[in-house]
Amino acid sequence: MVAQPASVLITADEFDLLPEPGDGSRLELVDGEVVQMMTVTWEHGELQAEIASRLREFVRAHKLGGVTVETGFRLHRREGEAHIVRSPDVAFVARDRLPPPEERSRGSLRVAPDLAVEIVSPEERDAVLQRKVANYLAAGVRRT
Repeated sequence: MVAQPASVLITADEFDLLPEPGDGSRLELVDGEVVQMMTVTWEHGELQAEIASRLREFVRAHKLGGVTVETGFRLHRREGEAHIVRSPDVAFVARDRLPPPEERSRGSLRVAPDLAVEIVSPEERDAVLQRKVANYLAAGVRRT
């Protein structure tokens, strides 16, 4: 039996310094491990744009906060646990919880979104989706 090499765990700060993949995919940090997310289909992207645009229109009209797509959020963790950075397809953060503009331009946000929308791809495994939802809820996301 050949031993598998141990995964290298990194922090959210180290994750924020990684270069973007050149193939259009995106990265998430799950329990300290970098996970590459596949590029999305046209149908997925179209649905994502529709949800984001309608939500953003409502949020702006009522001055409720901010809406974003595929932005990294550092999800709450207990001391000593590996870091998690998730990038929901669409996210909303209430106005009173939005980080200052200078913090929004530097890597992943240090706040959990109030709403996280994940568009489920047909090939996405239930266990992966359930883990994402558990991460969001443990971080204080109000709705997923």
